[in-house]
Amino acid sequence: MLAARIGLQLATPLRRRDLRHQRGRSREERLRRPPVIVATGPAPAEVLLIDEVVTTGATLDACARALRAAGSERVSAVALAAVPPRRERLAREGGGS
Repeated sequence: MLAARIGLQLATPLRRRDLRHQRGRSREERLRRPPVIVATGPAPAEVLLIDEVVTTGATLDACARALRAAGSERVSAVALAAVPPRRERLAREGGGS
């Protein structure tokens, strides 16, 4: 596990209340109906969220909100990859205005 390799405590204080997956949903849908994330108990004061791919940030935002509501004072996030906004992709591909 990554946490053990870098000397951090692994905690899983969050649970997804809904079973809707974000995969396959449009950006607008992801932002309009973010996942429902709840804390399963008190959250650590400092939290590092790790996400493999950030598309809109809706899931990370929902996690951070739940952690803050459960007592976290500082929530940081790291992503291994991010999907660029549509206008940046279009500009790079020569289709933007």
